[in-house]
Amino acid sequence: MKQLAQLLARVQVQQATQYELTSEGKGTVVIGVGARKMQSTESGCILNCKGAGAAGNKDAEVEFKSVSEYVAEGSDDTWALWHANLPQGLADIQRIVVEDLSLDTCFALVLFVARLGEQALAPEKLAHWVRYVSAWESGRYSDTGTSPRESVACVASLLGHSYLSGIDIKPGLISCCEFLWTLFASADHPQAVAFDHGDLHYRRALGRYNYEEAQHRLAVQNSAQCQLLIPTQGGSERVLTDAIFLQESNPSAILKVLLRTDQKYSWTSRGFGFLGMYRPAEQGRGNDITLSVDPDTNLTLSALWIALEQLEDKRWGDSRPRNAPRDLDIYKNYAGLQANEPWYDGRDMTLIAAPRHVLIDGNYTNGSKLSWTGDVLPLLWKLYSPIPEAATFKPSETGASGKFFSLVKWDCGTSLEIAECPTFLAWLASLSMGKCVLSPLDLPRSETFEILRLAGGIAIVHRDGVTLFDSWDASLLDVQGLKHATWAQVDQRLADYKTFVGSKSLEMVMNQQKKMLTDKKFNTRTYREWSELVMAEKDKLLVSLPGNLNGNESYDQARLREAMERFWAVSDHRTKALEALERIERGTREAVAHLREKEGRLVNSIVAGVGLGLFAKTVVETFKDKMTMNAYEWQLEVFKKGTKLKELEAIAGQVGHWEWVSLAAFIGFFCLGAYLFWLKGTKLAASGE
Repeated sequence: MKQLAQLLARVQVQQATQYELTSEGKGTVVIGVGARKMQSTESGCILNCKGAGAAGNKDAEVEFKSVSEYVAEGSDDTWALWHANLPQGLADIQRIVVEDLSLDTCFALVLFVARLGEQALAPEKLAHWVRYVSAWESGRYSDTGTSPRESVACVASLLGHSYLSGIDIKPGLISCCEFLWTLFASADHPQAVAFDHGDLHYRRALGRYNYEEAQHRLAVQNSAQCQLLIPTQGGSERVLTDAIFLQESNPSAILKVLLRTDQKYSWTSRGFGFLGMYRPAEQGRGNDITLSVDPDTNLTLSALWIALEQLEDKRWGDSRPRNAPRDLDIYKNYAGLQANEPWYDGRDMTLIAAPRHVLIDGNYTNGSKLSWTGDVLPLLWKLYSPIPEAATFKPSETGASGKFFSLVKWDCGTSLEIAECPTFLAWLASLSMGKCVLSPLDLPRSETFEILRLAGGIAIVHRDGVTLFDSWDASLLDVQGLKHATWAQVDQRLADYKTFVGSKSLEMVMNQQKKMLTDKKFNTRTYREWSELVMAEKDKLLVSLPGNLNGNESYDQARLREAMERFWAVSDHRTKALEALERIERGTREAVAHLREKEGRLVNSIVAGVGLGLFAKTVVETFKDKMTMNAYEWQLEVFKKGTKLKELEAIAGQVGHWEWVSLAAFIGFFCLGAYLFWLKGTKLAASGE
């Protein structure tokens, strides 16, 4: 549309920073914000479907589902006021203020410009498009079964959100309005639109889709999920609904659609029918906390709205502003006091949003005193928890090891669907964890416990204990056998191990070992005492061996025992302690062998030295006998005739010299032998073995 392009090219475009705009003046068009009741001939054009209209206007009490519907079906009184603000039509528009770049905002502007520019639109075609946009604005997804990439509502929303990160919103408004007008002109019904996949606007929206699809997977992985029992509109039935709770940092276009149609990750395979969104960065804008159900499910959150308002009144006391109550449909039948900024009710009670900023003494402050985790979620759990009132349970018992045991049962008439839902199973697990579930965030994660389906019920096993659930089916749950013959036995074995660890048995063994190894002399008595200590500590560990290995336990008991031992690491703890004792014992025996060797080393070295010295002395004596006379021969020479005395003296001197050589050889080789044995004897002996 040429008129639309020319208009958006010349006017100033800005995003609203507050919601209660009252008088913007002529030449301004405000879309999605502002008080409709303040519309006058001088206020500018306020295009907002929320709240009551101006007094005396035919539209004053008409409830419009969208701004697009308001523009398309607004009364002559309303259009007269708009024409009064823009007497020259499009030429008088100088500024456009928008709430966002949503489908409703952009399509409403397209319709406003078309009608103000007196462009004829086919009534039936216009009705189809307005109903489609209104359904999207009300939270309904009309394109169920169609890929979001082929849905006008999804693609238009994706395109708008692709521009929200920019500083200037004007290019985004131009792009969205141009794209919507092209689609509107191409088909009589939004669901008959055939997208041009080469179109630049479509390709940009598709890029945003790929981003949000990835964010959807991450959101599911990092979210809190549960099932809630939510009442139906006007009935007493309560429907088990998948709920998901997210903390969103970046605004999304179609995350709600992706979650509500998510058959893969939702337990019911019907998608997440309840969405809880928390956006801390949006505090005070009304969408920092939003709680919604799919409008097509016929569920209602009216009880939650009333409870939130009552708690809000309690927190504010008399200081809650009430001089200009916000116009809400639910206030017509609400018995409590009306506030300026209540929790938004979404008309059909399928959407609840946090209060917006409220004006107090000339300053804007947060309109709510409730917190997401401390107030809203606990209140939600209190109202819609799927835990049946018929469920009865005894206070959890604490075993010898400190592990918990809990038994739960209910009347046979309770829905079996609830017994199978992950939320109920997680609640069962919490009973033997020593924690109280007051909020969906308190539910233990599924990976922290194991579910065993037994004859007559369910056993939930985790690191803190066991919960038995008697489901009242055709079989009887063997409570006595599972509790006394299995849980109590494994619990006692774990207690025995804790006693062993608490007595610091390993430390005692190691201290005794240290004392024994640091003594200068090996003490056989000390070693014997140490060996007896090791055997005694082994006996303590062996006490915690499984007590039922003879096959008398039932199949369910065996499964429960195996799961408990695995979660509590009973066998693993015992095995590691035994291995530690064996390592200490083995190392000590090696050290004792070394001590014994060290003690006998000196004696062995002396013996080796004496042996080598004697060997050397024998060799020297042999040479001496060859080189000199022995004492007997020398005496014979004395009595021979002609023997000279000096020669005999010389021979005696040589013999004496050799005696010294023999002694020196003995001493030298004694030292050498002792040294060599001390240095190399042990290694040589070890290599010989």
